[in-house]
Amino acid sequence: MLERLRQIPLFAQFPQQELEILLKQSQILDLAAGEFIFHDGDAPTGFFVILSGELEISKVLGGQTIILANEGTGSFVGEISILTGQRRTASARATTDTQLLEFHAQVVESVRSTPLAELLLSKMAQRLRDTEAHISQQEKLSALGKLAAGLAHELNNPASANVRAARQIPGMLSDLQRLSFSLHDYGLTVEQIALLDDLGQQLIMQPAPEPLSALALNDQEAKLLDWLDDHHIANSWKIAPALAAERLGVDVLEMLAAKLPAEALPAALHWIENTLTMIGLARTVAQSATRISEMIQAVKAYTYMDEAPIQNVDIHDGIESTLAVLTHRLGKITIQRAYDRTCPKISVYASEVNEVWTKLFENAIDAMPDGGTLTIQSECSDNYVYIEIIDTGRGVPAEVQSRIFEPFFSTKPMGTGLGLDIARRIVVDRHHGSLRFTSKQGDTHFIIALPLVMET
Repeated sequence: MLERLRQIPLFAQFPQQELEILLKQSQILDLAAGEFIFHDGDAPTGFFVILSGELEISKVLGGQTIILANEGTGSFVGEISILTGQRRTASARATTDTQLLEFHAQVVESVRSTPLAELLLSKMAQRLRDTEAHISQQEKLSALGKLAAGLAHELNNPASANVRAARQIPGMLSDLQRLSFSLHDYGLTVEQIALLDDLGQQLIMQPAPEPLSALALNDQEAKLLDWLDDHHIANSWKIAPALAAERLGVDVLEMLAAKLPAEALPAALHWIENTLTMIGLARTVAQSATRISEMIQAVKAYTYMDEAPIQNVDIHDGIESTLAVLTHRLGKITIQRAYDRTCPKISVYASEVNEVWTKLFENAIDAMPDGGTLTIQSECSDNYVYIEIIDTGRGVPAEVQSRIFEPFFSTKPMGTGLGLDIARRIVVDRHHGSLRFTSKQGDTHFIIALPLVMET
């Protein structure tokens, strides 16, 4: 085995005595293809040198297994947890029949001043950088996917409403044209035509009335139906709801009945019903288009598209655009705001700060699956703007509170990361601010401090 180790570049320069010491503290481990040597979250027991075969290093993120690396003969794995004392941050599985040399954890203590320790530390630093870059890229792709899914969800309803309205408009225009021509067959006077024209213009130009309660709407429809049936108006079931929704009561019907010929009244009422339906379709198109435009503006504001990385911003605008992008996830959650609008604009990496709000809001939302209250407060003092995000969710368990800012740490199922290490780096490392929290059941506070003047 000593000569076999000598053939591995990792151990080629080791003194004979150190290799003999290492071998005494190691054991051979044979793995069949598909067998794991450790899983993400396992306690560290040792590190491994690959004598032959190959190991696949993977991690579950967002329910998907991500391949971080494939290590072959001469490589070693598992050193990060040994040196940091933390649990495994990934899983290792043999892709072929593989033979390993396993060193137990206590070996590190016995070789701290040897070339092996230096090699382990160097390899760990490189591997951490590679893993962090890989996970960061995956986080960005995941965030982009969530943003796209959320945007698609939010745009679907108004877009579908527009399509439905567009399909109905041609038929409604045809009916309106036919009814308009038919009114002339009743020999209406100029004054009577002017009366209908004025009523139509009034309905078209006035804003949509506040909707009635369900009970009030039913009462109004019932009164209109009774009147229409008493006057033998066909299809009263179609006319009454349209009139009630627009708050046109029996008084309007009585006025029309008094001023129009009896034989023209049914055609006039159907013309009014068709006009109201067309108005409703036009409002639907306008509201849907406005909603789509608002969502596009929110996404542009959230990402600071086509703008420089450092922006002079009102921090509240970024919070609001983030909330707009996450609307589809809020469900039964109530948002409470207590903003200090006297806070000045600050210079920040704007899209990155919005990423912080996204991470914190998503974790708060996940903590309140059945609804709750998300409170956002701001205050300016001591050359900082302080943002406090409070949720009434289940809280962070006391036993893991010391770990939530660790890279890759998660309390969520299927490997979904909290992302708080990313949030901390953006706030603390990029902006020289601070990020702290307190948490208990029903009351979690995250407090973010960003300097009013960013150091460069």
